[in-house]
Amino acid sequence: MNLPDAFVTNMKKILGDEYDTFMSSYEEQRYYGLRLNRLKDGKRIGASLPFETKSVPWCPDGCYFEEEVRPAKEALYSAGIYYIQEPSAMTAVEALAPEAGEWVIDLCAAPGGKTTQIASAMGDMGLVVTNDINTTRSKNLYKNVQMSGLKNVMVMNEDPKNLAAKWAGLFDRVLVDAPCSGEGMFRKEPKLVKSWEENGPEAFINVQREILASAHDLLKPGGTLVYSTCTYNLEENESNIKWFLDRYVSYDVAAIAEDLKISEGFLVDADERLKKCGRVWPHLHQGEGHFIAKMIKSTSDDFTESKKKKGKIEEGAYKILCEFLTEVGIESDYLPKERLNQVKDTIYLLPTQGPDDKGLNVWANGWMIGFIKKNRFEPAQAFAGGLKKEDIKNHIDYCNSDEDVYRYLRGETVSVEAGKGWHLVCVEGQGLGWGKVVNGRLKNKLHPGWLWR
Repeated sequence: MNLPDAFVTNMKKILGDEYDTFMSSYEEQRYYGLRLNRLKDGKRIGASLPFETKSVPWCPDGCYFEEEVRPAKEALYSAGIYYIQEPSAMTAVEALAPEAGEWVIDLCAAPGGKTTQIASAMGDMGLVVTNDINTTRSKNLYKNVQMSGLKNVMVMNEDPKNLAAKWAGLFDRVLVDAPCSGEGMFRKEPKLVKSWEENGPEAFINVQREILASAHDLLKPGGTLVYSTCTYNLEENESNIKWFLDRYVSYDVAAIAEDLKISEGFLVDADERLKKCGRVWPHLHQGEGHFIAKMIKSTSDDFTESKKKKGKIEEGAYKILCEFLTEVGIESDYLPKERLNQVKDTIYLLPTQGPDDKGLNVWANGWMIGFIKKNRFEPAQAFAGGLKKEDIKNHIDYCNSDEDVYRYLRGETVSVEAGKGWHLVCVEGQGLGWGKVVNGRLKNKLHPGWLWR
């Protein structure tokens, strides 16, 4: 691989005697990984995947798979039972250690790997706010949120500064997986080498610091802030953390390398705190490059309370929704009325907790349930993703090896033995999509953007 001279010079300076071993890693096969989704019974189903895996040492839900395996071609993937994720990228959320019931925000979230990991670890209890400033990337983020069956999630498309101005001091944990020069991804995506030559580390440092400043504002006293990148240089990593610690003196750095079984950080200006940061190296660990810093905010700062968002739904729309729930066999109290929120013709179930989002660019303020169309209800793809077969009487459950589920994923009509009307299509008991049975045939209602072409 042809690497930029400036990058090579910097890596020699950073690694010293380890440089040659590091460079040899570019000639080796990279690591491929997936993470099992606890919300979709991933641990149980993952014990019998149709291909061999090995455990990722720093993530209990992480698995390695071989290069020739195509996990995205399994129905299990489309049902959100696992998420394909580079193994070293799993370290940041393991360091963040989110807990059920907390408020957590992922500030630079697309395409959604770390957001789905956070929600899975929390059991979908509490609140996860997932945000990306890029509108195009937010579309892919939202698809992965829906596929993974996340319910207590708000999807935002905002500048972190605007979120910080509205929601200062509200979050228990903040994740900044910052946009970076991507040096750790050169082996995975060689095209990033050209991007690095055009926009090296210096193009990202100010942006990273601005996002860190917003993260500080969003974090409540006693909260946890994790900053991560997929790059190697000191400027975007330890130097940024030193800048942050010098500016915001109310933070302690938590040591994470030993717990995650990865390497320590480097000193900058002899600051010993920076050794508590963590690094993943391809020549030392089974993953690509990653940097992680975990910081705990002092409890001495003032705390502010947020005005909570309340749901509102028209009575006519609620009646139509209830008729649908009765038709398909979902208990009426499964969707509490006080949490239902109608936005034009779309109905969402708000998270059990959540801040007021007025004035912000909201992609989805909760679990999208469906749409009111000409006095009838049509269920959303996201609604299917968050359901299991035990939640609904009208369901058709396929095993992963059943050819009919692949016909369904290709958009075909499938023969079924089921009564007429709407049915949830499942894989191994986990919601995949919707279909409507007419005369023993399942008319395909899978979202067009999810079809296998």
